[in-house]
Amino acid sequence: MTSTGSGDVKLSSGGSTLTIGGNYSQSGGTLSGSSSNNSSAYLNITGNFNLSGGILEQLGNAGSNAGFFVNLSGNFSHTGGTLTDLGNPNTKVDFTFNNSGAQTFTASGNTVTGNINYTVNSGSILDLGTNIVKGNNFTVNSGGQVIFGSTAGISSSGTTGNIQVSGTRTLSTTGNYTFNGSSAQVTGAGLPATINNLTINNAAGVTLSQTVAITGTLTLTSGKITTGNYELNITNTSASAISGYSSSNYINGNLRRSVNTSGSYYFPVGTTTNYQQMNVNFTSQTGVTSLLVYFNAASPGTPTGITVSGVAVNNMLNYGYWTMTPNSAMSGGTYTATGLLTGYTNTGLNTNTKYYLLKRVNSSNPWQALGTQITVNGQSSGSPIQFAASGLTGFSDFGGGYGGGSTLPITLSLLNVSLVDNEYVNLEWITSAELNNEYFAIERSADGKDFETIGRVEGHGTSLVKNEYSFRDENPLEGTSYYRLKQVDFDGPFSYSPIQSLNNAQVVLTADDVNVFPNPATTEINVAVQMKKEGDQEIQIIDLSGRVVYSQSQSFYEGQNQFKLPLENLPTGFYFVKFGAEGQTPVLKKFLKN
Repeated sequence: MTSTGSGDVKLSSGGSTLTIGGNYSQSGGTLSGSSSNNSSAYLNITGNFNLSGGILEQLGNAGSNAGFFVNLSGNFSHTGGTLTDLGNPNTKVDFTFNNSGAQTFTASGNTVTGNINYTVNSGSILDLGTNIVKGNNFTVNSGGQVIFGSTAGISSSGTTGNIQVSGTRTLSTTGNYTFNGSSAQVTGAGLPATINNLTINNAAGVTLSQTVAITGTLTLTSGKITTGNYELNITNTSASAISGYSSSNYINGNLRRSVNTSGSYYFPVGTTTNYQQMNVNFTSQTGVTSLLVYFNAASPGTPTGITVSGVAVNNMLNYGYWTMTPNSAMSGGTYTATGLLTGYTNTGLNTNTKYYLLKRVNSSNPWQALGTQITVNGQSSGSPIQFAASGLTGFSDFGGGYGGGSTLPITLSLLNVSLVDNEYVNLEWITSAELNNEYFAIERSADGKDFETIGRVEGHGTSLVKNEYSFRDENPLEGTSYYRLKQVDFDGPFSYSPIQSLNNAQVVLTADDVNVFPNPATTEINVAVQMKKEGDQEIQIIDLSGRVVYSQSQSFYEGQNQFKLPLENLPTGFYFVKFGAEGQTPVLKKFLKN
C-alpha cells in the first residue's frame, strides 16, 4: 500500500482492521486510525513500514486500552513526516515488532509527538543501529532482542543512547541484548541488572555501567567487555554459557561464574592489552556455587624455597597474576586449575624451561607449589605460556612460576661473535660454572640449519669459578653465517648453546678488479681477476636475457689470477661474464662472441 498524495485515509470506526500483505509506504497525505471515542483501529503490515512524508495519526479520544495499533513484521523506517496522536492523554499509537527474526529501525528528519509507543515481542530482533527512538514508551518483552549501536548504549532516562522516549523504558530481565557499535560503547544505566543473553560484537569494546547478571549465555563475537569496579556475573551453571572468547574477545576485569559440583569452566579474562585465560575443572566439589576471577597486571614478586621434582622454581612470569574468590569455601572435592599467561617480558626462557602453577594466600604471603604440579615445558619465549596443577582445594592468588631453563650443563654468562679487521671471526664466551665439561666444539652454518664443526676448545671439567674462552674462525663465510657451541661431557652427552649470527658483508670484488680479453672473442676468452683474499667462486656466462649459458666453480688465490672460459658452443652475440658469491653484489663484464 502506498500513499503519495495530499488526501486523508481513515480506518472505519469501531475496532476496524486493515491487513497489508506487503509493504506500507507513505510520502504524503494522512492515514488516521479510529476517529471514534473509546474505539481502536488495527493495521497489520507483513512487509516494511516506510513513512517519509505526510501524517500517521490517531484521532478519537480513547480509553486506557484503545488506540491505533500497528503490528509490523518487516523493517521500520521513519525518515520524514509526522507520527502523532490528537486525542486525550489516553490516546496512543502502538508499534509492535513481531517478526520471528531481524527487523531494522531507521529514524531521521522526522517528527514524533504524543503517545507513540514501541514494543519488541518475543522472537523479534530489533536492530537500532545508531538511530534514536522517540515517542512515549519503549518495551522489550520476554524473549525479545534489541541491538544497540549508540556509544551511550541504553540510558534509563534523558536524551542519550538509542532509546530517548519521554515515558517509560521497560526492558525485560528475560530479554536479549546486543552491542554492535563501531566506536567504544557503554552499556548504559538502562540495561537491566539481570538479562537473559548478552552479545558483544564491537571490536572497539564495551564498558559496563553497572553489575550485570546473565541467566542465559554470553557471546563474545568481537571485542572486550571492560567491567571496571563492576562484575559480569554468569548465573547459568552450564560450562558452555560463554562462547566466542579468544585473545581479542574477553572480559577486561571481573568475571563471576556460577558452577556445578563438577565441570570445566573457562574464565576468559585479561587486561586492556593482554588475554589471560584461566580454566577451573571441578571434581565432585561441594561448598562453592560461584567463583569470581580477575587478573592483576602487577608484579607477582619472586618465589623462594620452591623445588618441584628437583627443579628450583625461582622466577615468576612478570606480567601479573590471577585472583580467584569463591562465594563460600570448598568443603569437599578438588579442582584442576590451568592458566594461560601472555604479556610477560622475562628473558632467558627456552624450550627446556619448566612452568608451574603457583598459589599464595595474598601478596603478604609466599608463593607455594600446591596440589600435583602438571609440568609443562617446550614452550617458546614470547608465546602464551601454559601451566597447571591438580588436586587443589582452595582459592586465592595464582601465578606462573618457572625454572630449569638452562640448555647446557654449564652456566654460560657471555657468548660474543664479532668480525675483526674484515679478516676473521672471533668467538668469546665465559662460563661461571661447569659440570663434567670435557670440551666445546665450535660449529658454523651458512643457513642456520646445517652446521659443521670448525674447531675445538678444551673445557675445565667441573668448576665453580669464572672461565674465559675464545676461538678464531680464520676463514669465515661470505654473507651471513651462524655459530653455536656444542658442549660435550666426559661421558659423551652433549648440548648446544643459543645460536649467534654474523654478517660478513665485506666486498671481495669490484668492476676494476676484473678484465676480460680479447673482446670480441671467438673460441675462448681470458679472464684476469685481482683477488683481495683466497676463496672459491662460481663464474657464469649469461646472455642478454639473463639466462645462464655456462658456469664453472673457480678457486682463487690472493692477488692476480687468470683463467680461460670456452666459447665454442655459444652462438654469435653479446654476453656477460658474471662473478659474485652469495650475499655480494655481482660483477658483470660484457663481451662480444664472433
